[in-house]
Amino acid sequence: ERVEGERRGEENVEGEVSQVQAPEEETMNSTMELSQVVEETDKEEMDGGGQDRSNSLGQEEAQNEEADEGGGDRDEEEFDVEAEEKAEEEAERPSEPPKILRMQTIQPEDLSASYSANSNEELLVLEYVENFRRQFVQLYPHRKELLLSPRNECGVEKFICTTVRPTKMEYNEIYDLESCALFVSEHIKYEHLWDPLTLPKYIPSPTSVLRWQAGDCFDMSIVLASLLIGVGYDAYVVIGFAEKRICLADEAHEPLVGHSRSRTSQGSSRSKKAQIKVFSDDAKEESVYSVKQRPVLDSTFVMTRDKFDRLDQELTKKEQEAPAMLIEEEEQSVQEEDEYEGQRVHAWVLVRAGKREMVDNVFVEASTGKVVPTNHPGYKGIEAVFNHQNYWVDMQRVDEPKDISFALEDFNKWEFLFISSMSKDQRRNSIEDARPNRSPPSSPLEGKRVGTGNRRPAGQEGGAGQDDQRVEGPEEVAEGEHILDLPPSWVDKLFIDREIFLRRYAEESGEPKRTKDYKKSRVEHFAENSRRDGMTEMITLYSDLARTNMTEIQEYFANRKDKLVSRFRYFRTGKRIDSNRKEHMIFENFDPGRPDALMKLVEKPEGREFTFYHKATLDGMVNRTESFTRNRDPAKPVALHKVIETFEGHQNRLTYRSITFEPIEPNTDAPPMKQQIDHPRKMTEKFERNPEVPADKDIAKRTFFTGSRPPRIHLIFHYGPGRITSVSWAGPGRGGGGRGACETGCSRRGRTSPRRTLAATSSRCR
Repeated sequence: ERVEGERRGEENVEGEVSQVQAPEEETMNSTMELSQVVEETDKEEMDGGGQDRSNSLGQEEAQNEEADEGGGDRDEEEFDVEAEEKAEEEAERPSEPPKILRMQTIQPEDLSASYSANSNEELLVLEYVENFRRQFVQLYPHRKELLLSPRNECGVEKFICTTVRPTKMEYNEIYDLESCALFVSEHIKYEHLWDPLTLPKYIPSPTSVLRWQAGDCFDMSIVLASLLIGVGYDAYVVIGFAEKRICLADEAHEPLVGHSRSRTSQGSSRSKKAQIKVFSDDAKEESVYSVKQRPVLDSTFVMTRDKFDRLDQELTKKEQEAPAMLIEEEEQSVQEEDEYEGQRVHAWVLVRAGKREMVDNVFVEASTGKVVPTNHPGYKGIEAVFNHQNYWVDMQRVDEPKDISFALEDFNKWEFLFISSMSKDQRRNSIEDARPNRSPPSSPLEGKRVGTGNRRPAGQEGGAGQDDQRVEGPEEVAEGEHILDLPPSWVDKLFIDREIFLRRYAEESGEPKRTKDYKKSRVEHFAENSRRDGMTEMITLYSDLARTNMTEIQEYFANRKDKLVSRFRYFRTGKRIDSNRKEHMIFENFDPGRPDALMKLVEKPEGREFTFYHKATLDGMVNRTESFTRNRDPAKPVALHKVIETFEGHQNRLTYRSITFEPIEPNTDAPPMKQQIDHPRKMTEKFERNPEVPADKDIAKRTFFTGSRPPRIHLIFHYGPGRITSVSWAGPGRGGGGRGACETGCSRRGRTSPRRTLAATSSRCR
């Protein structure tokens, strides 16, 4: 037992030393082995229970302690060596750690054979491309390295052009340029390059990028180009340089555009028509004999007081915006001091004019979905462009990127890699431009033999000093035995499951959503039917650049049972963000289909306003406005002050109704709402002209004074033809003695209560 204990002690010491030197997996295994040894030792001790065994264990522990003390210095030295090795590993780590981690989860056997191996044709192309790369580096050592054959997710080198897989999907939402670019930017989570100055070493297939829903600018641009080419666009992936904001997809300093929506979903067109009609009527009424408006008489004291109030408000506003201004200045200084200005590697998409009714060449930023002109100042330079057919290197010497010509068929401006992808006319023109009796071509890689597809540099200035070579004539090209063709794409056909397509957004904080910050605003997109409240988009507007003073929240919904489509919440300026603070004003818009036919609801501190789809209501109500009165104590509930209702197409020709309630006494609680409704102070109704009834018997306005003692009724009839006066009548409303004519001239006593007058008039008199 003593010998066995000493052996175990030595194993423990060796295990501790190996923990420092071994990788993480071996460390976990050794730890598990040590724990098993300890468990076995404890079990033997419990089973044996002898004094000798306990003594041997005590000696074993003493030996372990001595071994630990003796090896402490060695452990510290090994720890320092390990720290240095880790630092070196971090310095040599790959440029895309998130992409590498995702690639480690891939099982090659789950993918097609083309992902993990190259065909003979692909190997020939890789050899040809490597020859081109060596010549380019030799002739242009000062230029950036070309991205020609990066490794895919299985670690296999693939020619970059074969990574583009043109695909036309079944979804109509991604058939157009703008909608397709927006979908790619929202469906794939953007990750900036780990090293902004070097090209990525790994370019996974578009199928894996769509499955991961994450990728850098190169991954997203290849996916976007594949989709655009599949639906008929002349799209190319551009490799070049861009400014920091574009490389990081930072739109925090750009204003929010393209998100403004109407506050009235269905009633906007009707309200606009009504406004146009009102304006036209006002224009007709104007004449040279119109009465001049009375001058506004302002008090000097009031004007001075208002002036000082405005100054105080401006000072308060400046004090509140001072931190935001400092933040803006700091951000601007950081932007101006970018140490990698003009050197940040980036990839985007070029769509050339011609196909799909494209008029001009445009750039498409895959990370944001924006379509911009080719002279956009954010893009600093171009190294090469490629699609599924060929690879072109930019050979133009221009001062500004906006002066670059995208005539890829121009042999003097773009150096192509494969001649087989060019049309016969383009081949003939290119070869004629490179004949010996003409001026030497601008590209040092142009003079080559085309018959075998092997491109060699001509002996030009700055070249390798090779023997003079000539380009064969077009007839020799036509009779050539071999012209190297580009192999088909090794990528499977792109596919997005319908359920994933409907979710649209990548996972963020455990739910499919996308959050973007803009200048003084923040936009959050949610997948449809992913939230219990049905929200699909939320836009938050701020009054400062630091996004701390919230002024407005715009919420948009879909597929709600109450037909709510949008809600606008407004807050008083100068307030900090407080989720428990009540809004100052709320606008809500509804789609048709509600039982109450509500179209719009506006809630203010002083009241509420309801707008209805009047053709769907039984009484033709168009609008209802409720005004509140508040006691001096803001903590006490409000009370109804006045209700105004307007109608259109009412069966009794009712157009207007207003109800006024009793004011509440100061420092008293408001009565219950039902009690206020049952005891109004005054009610007024207005009616349209009924041509079947004489004007002096057709009521135009009816007012009930229920708050007076005794209650009274006041009737005003319509004007007759050519009359400047109308008939009116006033009398007691309830229990007032004497006989008086009602609104139609009959002898019935006016004993009808205000709440029943409308029904009584409809059934008896009108």
